[in-house]
Amino acid sequence: MNRSMRQSIPTQTSTTSVCPGFTLVELLVVLSILLVLAGITVTVVNVSLDSNRISNSARQVQSYLEGCRDRAIFAQEPRGVRFLLDEDDPTTVRSMVYIGEPHQSDGTLVIEGTGVNEGLMIRQRNGQDWSALFDKGVLQRSARIKIPDEPTGLWFNLQNTSFPITADPSGDVMKLIRQHPDYATGSSGVALTYRLELVSTILPEHEPVQLSRGIVIDLDNSLLPRHWILAADAGSQFPRTGATYSPFMDVMYSPRGVVIGPAARSGLVHFLLGDVEDVSRNLGPVDKDLDASSAIEENEAHVGDRRITTLFTRSGHASVHFVYGDETDPDDPYRYAETGEVAPE
Repeated sequence: MNRSMRQSIPTQTSTTSVCPGFTLVELLVVLSILLVLAGITVTVVNVSLDSNRISNSARQVQSYLEGCRDRAIFAQEPRGVRFLLDEDDPTTVRSMVYIGEPHQSDGTLVIEGTGVNEGLMIRQRNGQDWSALFDKGVLQRSARIKIPDEPTGLWFNLQNTSFPITADPSGDVMKLIRQHPDYATGSSGVALTYRLELVSTILPEHEPVQLSRGIVIDLDNSLLPRHWILAADAGSQFPRTGATYSPFMDVMYSPRGVVIGPAARSGLVHFLLGDVEDVSRNLGPVDKDLDASSAIEENEAHVGDRRITTLFTRSGHASVHFVYGDETDPDDPYRYAETGEVAPE
């Protein structure tokens, strides 16, 4: 019986299965492919992030200006934006802050007639000395003055040639940029009241807002109000060389939402935003063949993207645009901003 039972039980055969594997060469090939793909992905992501930083910063400047315009309309008081010079490179801007209504100084003056092309010379009779205000940094070039300080008085801008102001025992002197229609030849010694606009102060509880990391406004390649540029090499335009910029680069909005003050005369203000590395090399808005080698070399090409934020002073609105042109047409980088043309994809 035991024998028959043993015979009826099927015999199990032990087999060993062999799993296929990868050779060392195959693993190295796969790893190499993965590293190449990872490198391509990182490059694409970096380019995308760089473009986003530029675009975000340009729109940040736009929204900050538009926000200031809304604040002025809502408060029914002048409000402004001050662009702050970078301490490490005073030809660039990394931050901006809201400012309030300009402070004012009043007193009396006399108008002394001069040649038609020279404007009118005004001499202070009483009030806080203009030379002292200038030395304190609260009286800026192209400031506005109202003569006389009455409802029917007129606002005038001061000539840049008035500065620096030298103290004069007989009354500090400045010049207006245009004639006064009522006193074209002077006020004949009659003292007139005046109101002089001084620089604004930062609004309470407001801190400067920083642009994205590594992004700056390139002042040397931006189209700016003339009174923001205190000095520059003769004949230099873009890039502007040897320039010194005012610490009071203010854009002021009226309660109606339009730009007022000296910046209003500019019509358009173009801020060029770029990567700090490109700006430090002064590459300008577009790639250029700087050494005339018939090719754009690596040291002549931009590392990052560029954008332009444009302020329209008549309406107070701002917009963001691509830079126009390339090495074949580098002389009109603001064309998209000024014509409204759309950049090709």
